[in-house]
Order: sequence, then structure tokens, then C-alpha cells
Amino acid sequence: MYVPSNTPKYVCYKCRNKIPVADLEKVFQEQLKGFVFSPEQIAAHLEDADKTIQEKQELLTVMEKEYQQVKAKMERIIRLYTEEHLTGEAVKRIYSPLETRAKQLETGGPPQIQGEVAFLRVNLQSSDQVYKDAQNLYGHWSDLSQEEKRNVVETIVNRITI
Repeated sequence: MYVPSNTPKYVCYKCRNKIPVADLEKVFQEQLKGFVFSPEQIAAHLEDADKTIQEKQELLTVMEKEYQQVKAKMERIIRLYTEEHLTGEAVKRIYSPLETRAKQLETGGPPQIQGEVAFLRVNLQSSDQVYKDAQNLYGHWSDLSQEEKRNVVETIVNRITI
């Protein structure tokens, strides 16, 4: 839709439908208000984010515990070998899978999950900032110039159906 210079209405290129600029802006502002001030949406978003962070923390705890268990088994095998209770071949057969698992846990486990948890926490803080910015946008909508309003609408709207 566009606003011709000689009329105060948005006009669709294809179907030539028209809607007054003031009406469309009011509808947009009310939709923005519904999005910004919906306590259910905010609560659901925060709950989901907290739940995801908690699940990642629990996974991290489990993986760290498994890593400690694998390391303890490796140390026992070395001890049994040094006390000559195991042969070199037996140590190799038993130790190799444990060593592989320990490397997997070291590289793909806790550090990666810690990074994901940190990312989620930053994202959650960013979401809070976006929410505050959206509230500010709604509160100052009438103070924005036509160009600023247009930029906002073009940024967040894919399609308008009348």
C-alpha cells in the first residue's frame, strides 16, 4: 500500500482498496498495544526461557557427574594396571572407550552447554530490553514523524489484510 500525495488514504497497488491513514495507524497502534501489554504472552515467554535454562543446567549437572565418573574409572584402570592386576591389552580395550567418552564430554558437553546457558540468559535480558523498547514505542507513537512510523511498520509488518 502507498499514500498518494493527493489523498490521505493508503491505496493498494493491485486491488485499489483504500483505507484512511489515521484509521490504519490507529489499528496498528492498537495491535502494537495488544502485543506489548499482553501479560499472558510476557509470562509465557519468561516461563519458557526459565524452563529452558533450567533444563540446560540440569543437563550440565548430569554431564559433569558423568565426566567425573568416567575419570574415576580411568584412574582405577590405571591403578589396576600399575598394581599389575591388568595386562596392557586389557587396559587398552577397557580404557580406550572411556578416553573417547571423556574427550566427548570435555569438548561437546559442559563448555557447549555453558555457552548455551549464557546465550539464553543474555537473550532473556535482551528480550526484556525489547519489551521495554516496545512499550516506549507504543507510548511515543503519536510523537513519531511519518517517516519514523513508516520505518517501524515496514520493519515489523509483512502483510496487511483488509
